[in-house]
Amino acid sequence: ITLCLTGCILQSTVASDHQLKAVFSMSGIKGYVIFSRSQHDGPTSVIVNLTGINETLAWRIHQLPMIYDGNAAMSCSAVGAVFDPGMAMEAGDYKNSCSLQNTTRFGACAFGDLTGLLGNLDADSSQQNFTNQSLKIPIKGPHSIMGRTLVLYSGETPKACALITPTRPMLTAVAAFKAPVAGVVFLRQVDANSDTSVYVNLFYVNEATSEEMFTWQIQDSASCETASTLFNPDGKDNSSCNQTMQNNCSIGDLKSKHGNIMLSMATKNRSKTKAAFTDSNLPLSGAKSVVGKVIVLFSGNDTQKPFACAKIMKVKPKVVKASFDPKIHDGVGGYLKITQPSPFDPSTTEVNLTGLRKESQGYHVHNYPSPWQMQYTGMESCAGGYLGGHWNPFGIDTSSSPPPGSGTDDEYEIGDLSGKYGSLLNLTSYSGEHIDYNLPLFGKNSIHGRSIVIHKMKTMGGLRWVCADVHQVMEGGDMFEMKSKITFTGPSLKGYILLIQYKENENSMMPEETSIYVDLKYVSNSSQKSLNHKWHVHVKPEGGDTYAAMGKRCKSLGGHYNPYEVDLEGTYKSTCFSSNMLRCEVGDLSGKHAMLNVGTGQSFYTDPDLPLFGEMSVIGRGVVVHAENAGGARLACASITPVSSLYVEKTLKYVKGATFSRVNFTKKISAALKIPSWRLFYIRTEDSEVQDCVTVKFGIIGNERQVSEPSQTFDYIMERQPAKLGEFQPKKSCHVPTSTPTGK
Repeated sequence: ITLCLTGCILQSTVASDHQLKAVFSMSGIKGYVIFSRSQHDGPTSVIVNLTGINETLAWRIHQLPMIYDGNAAMSCSAVGAVFDPGMAMEAGDYKNSCSLQNTTRFGACAFGDLTGLLGNLDADSSQQNFTNQSLKIPIKGPHSIMGRTLVLYSGETPKACALITPTRPMLTAVAAFKAPVAGVVFLRQVDANSDTSVYVNLFYVNEATSEEMFTWQIQDSASCETASTLFNPDGKDNSSCNQTMQNNCSIGDLKSKHGNIMLSMATKNRSKTKAAFTDSNLPLSGAKSVVGKVIVLFSGNDTQKPFACAKIMKVKPKVVKASFDPKIHDGVGGYLKITQPSPFDPSTTEVNLTGLRKESQGYHVHNYPSPWQMQYTGMESCAGGYLGGHWNPFGIDTSSSPPPGSGTDDEYEIGDLSGKYGSLLNLTSYSGEHIDYNLPLFGKNSIHGRSIVIHKMKTMGGLRWVCADVHQVMEGGDMFEMKSKITFTGPSLKGYILLIQYKENENSMMPEETSIYVDLKYVSNSSQKSLNHKWHVHVKPEGGDTYAAMGKRCKSLGGHYNPYEVDLEGTYKSTCFSSNMLRCEVGDLSGKHAMLNVGTGQSFYTDPDLPLFGEMSVIGRGVVVHAENAGGARLACASITPVSSLYVEKTLKYVKGATFSRVNFTKKISAALKIPSWRLFYIRTEDSEVQDCVTVKFGIIGNERQVSEPSQTFDYIMERQPAKLGEFQPKKSCHVPTSTPTGK
């Protein structure tokens, strides 16, 4: 059906470069809306192909991008006002001038007011082409609807929403700010010649109490530590540069292209002053790419001194896999491979299973992985409560879920794969590919590190049949892995906390999130339960007071680990939550996730800022579990030590200690070994018998193959070229005097 309004024209085929698409899978509504425009100043065609609409719905485009977060109430609520760059809605007679009865409405309506422009959607108009020669919704340029959100309303309540994106895959980059401003600036683009979506979500984490405008720019530097100049590879002089003529601007001149940005105090969710822009001159690839450069903010009070800075990093598409081996999974073979390019994209699930013998039905993501290093087979790990229930962070009532394969993604638990894709009933094998808007690999609800369970069919009791953990896909030699098993041995608690993080070798790639698995019990009684324990990473490892009496226990670990010195006064307790972890101290695990319950089973969390690599690594520090009911007393502690197979330890004796700097040490040694600085970690010093001298111990990250070359290089330098180590080369004055000669 094509709905022709006054003066209609029809467009039969439109190149993908001139199309934007919003795909829906929410509240029972499935399908898509396509916006197409073949010429820059030509009309826009709106193609609606939706099912599941059984009432009259208003539809509007809003300023900000949505990120899928369960149902419409959560996903569609923080998308800003109706998109109205021409401020049409501020006209006094807007309701009359922007109504279907008014033939001049196309010049009077906001671009985002689709109900005003085209009328409401209902069952009859949910599969139609809307077109009119006066309908000119921009899909390119500074006022483009790209990267914004299309919301369908039942009355004034959001019913469903979808992100408006190009039809081709996008590259995603991000600048993650830590202090005194925290938050993210996302950049998304199809290719170097296309528009870039810019999404700003920044807030104060210092003692600021009022909003302020900031100028911002991209500088031609690979580090926030070195001052630089505006990124301007074309040598533009900025004449005729403004918000509508962005190609006349320097690439890095964000202020001229988009104006200043407002910063506000943190909330428990996204910033109150979020903003979104479209930039026609901001490449993320090619010779003029801004990836690897830095975004710098300047306060209006001091336009010369940088106030905050963050490096622009590529977001690597996440790929995870659960593999089944017929030899250990009772004849079941194959895999589930899940890919998500960015937090804004849906996941693609590739299912390939054999050996089902017509005995299976449901398959799901469960809360926890198999217990670490227990050497369970694919069947044994399914037994008991090891893996927990289905992963269901939104608390979906499964009795209200539609039959398998018939509903929209939000109507099922995140982990209910057979609900979303259809069951395995009566199948001997299955292969298929599914687009899933409710299976995140980024953020706190990620399934990465959890497990997938294939069940027997319900008539056989629906028992857990075979299980496999959801692992990171490690392709080639460019991915590094780090794990820490934090072991508690008493006197109150026993068990462990396992931390896992992966990192790309490429320097301009955004760090991966860290998985946290917790399994703690009481030493004296494994079935004893206690609730609401605060837990934190503290500055130091455990000392000699782990077994001291309560009140004196674990004091040696010092205070919370807070490397960015976020402000802990004022609104901290009301704004540091799992919904806004960048507001929190790095070490505040109870604030970022939840307080721990001991003796009630395992816990599993995904943390965007708990680094195991690099200068800010938590390796070598300690974890404290405090008393129940949010008490302050220190109940138990343990050191965060790396798993020995994932690094090699080196020792540098006879170093002058008075001027020892970890930062300088890392720079000098990594340069000598020709490896990135983040591969040096777990740096400790021990006092020598000679005053003012120390022994330095440090780790080089990598598995046996990855560390072979830098390890041999270090040994060679120590033996043949110690001067390469500069101020950290062994000093003769630090050697311990000895009366007897030492033999080799």
